[in-house]
Amino acid sequence: MASMHTQCKNMVNYWKTHKGGLTTLESMKLLGISSFHRRMFELRESGYIIDGVWEKNENTGTKYKRYYLKYDPTDPKWSPVGLKELPVEEKTGFVGFMKGAFSKWKKDTTG
Repeated sequence: MASMHTQCKNMVNYWKTHKGGLTTLESMKLLGISSFHRRMFELRESGYIIDGVWEKNENTGTKYKRYYLKYDPTDPKWSPVGLKELPVEEKTGFVGFMKGAFSKWKKDTTG
């Protein structure tokens, strides 16, 4: 990635230092990001894997999604299941992640 948007950098740094995930509202309040989903799109396009989990506010019943960083292609310490088995050109993005996860699943189920 040649040049990452400052807000994207802030999101990645937040995810790496806070294990509790990040919601759209929290990104606005804590990081000043009003285009949270656009920044996530940019990160995903750059090979980051971001996963979301639905949650529900017990007081209001409102449902919202909390997002977690699952893979950072710029950090060699991050390696999702099965990803290190792939050729270098397939190690980024969702397709590479799914190929790695599928190969791991296939090995586990076939012995």
